Amino acid sequence: MKKTLAMLLTAALVLSAPLSILSQPWTSTATNVFLVAADLCKNTSVGTTTPAASVQFMSNACAGKIFGVVGQNTQAVNITSCGVEGFSNNTLATNTSEGIGTWGYTEYAGTGKAYGARGYAKSSNTASGTAYGVYGQAYINNCAPVVAGVPPTQVAIGVYGYGSAPLCGLAGKAWALYGDGNTFTSGTYTASDARLKTNMGNVKAALATLGQLQAKTYEFRKDGQYQFTSLPQGKQIGFLAQDVEKILPELVSDAPLYIHDQTDGRQAPRTESIKAINYTGLIPILTQAINELSAEVNQLKTELATLKSKAANNIQSVTGQLLQNTPNPFSQSTVIRYNLSQSVKQASLLIFDLQGKQVKQITLSGRSNGSYTLQAGELTAGMYIYTLLADGKEIESLRMILTKE
Repeated sequence: MKKTLAMLLTAALVLSAPLSILSQPWTSTATNVFLVAADLCKNTSVGTTTPAASVQFMSNACAGKIFGVVGQNTQAVNITSCGVEGFSNNTLATNTSEGIGTWGYTEYAGTGKAYGARGYAKSSNTASGTAYGVYGQAYINNCAPVVAGVPPTQVAIGVYGYGSAPLCGLAGKAWALYGDGNTFTSGTYTASDARLKTNMGNVKAALATLGQLQAKTYEFRKDGQYQFTSLPQGKQIGFLAQDVEKILPELVSDAPLYIHDQTDGRQAPRTESIKAINYTGLIPILTQAINELSAEVNQLKTELATLKSKAANNIQSVTGQLLQNTPNPFSQSTVIRYNLSQSVKQASLLIFDLQGKQVKQITLSGRSNGSYTLQAGELTAGMYIYTLLADGKEIESLRMILTKE
């Protein structure tokens, strides 16, 4: 790369540099060829007489492609290979201007595409290796002291993308970052500061809204014109944008789909307008739907508790229990035990013979854990049915046998 830059510098000197610069000798070592000008404050250029940088290359409109600077390195040895490398170093602590390693800027009035910076990487190693079209890394090695409650003033940004076209009516169609393929991130934050928002309101009927959405399983097309897209492969789960647009139009937007007609990534792809869904925007609706569902569940719980309480009171008002007499059979006496709630006003034991005729009625004054002792002399020998009656309602009936001595 250094030899390439030397060649470019040579061209620059031949085309536009002052003769005083041309008269300076080149220095050659075993690995480098370089020129140190006598006056380092002067600028050198190709294609302009008013260079704005130490070295500036400009290209006028010619047939074919226009390149301001072309860097190429085809090293076949085990070293880092750079086509173009930019480096900026300013150690002045009070410096408030910018330090830019590589700057890309394009003004374009045509109908094609304008790229401020474009990176292309291709790895030909079938065993291993990583290809980075654009690689950004940022770090701060001299940190300011952290003060509680004070926002930090130092920010490290590996790659910054900015997209805006409000004057064209495309405020929602300018993309700061477009990923043509799967994307991975180890952390994501979205601007949501209340100070940035207006016309705020609560989401209503979220549960009903979600009930109108129909989840689908599908696969992206890989036939015809879509065979060179970077759409995911295999079975997918999601929604159809056209369906979502009918219910939540604010979560659907037109977006460009890049279609590569050739597998060579250096060829500019063509685009097709498609519809895209803001799946992140569904999260607040899901949250509100959960809140609505939780409120309904809590209301049902309250109503159920009320019904249980009323049912318990109603059951308690007529609850009674009749126990088997002991001993049974009996020949002298037997004890009939029972339980009645305190709310029972009138209670009695009714004794019937097997023909259904009532032969005895005993008024019960006790309530919980009550008992009545029946003497053998009160009945003749035989089988009887005795019934517990509470406020006119039959609670339970059992059988007992009286034997002769």
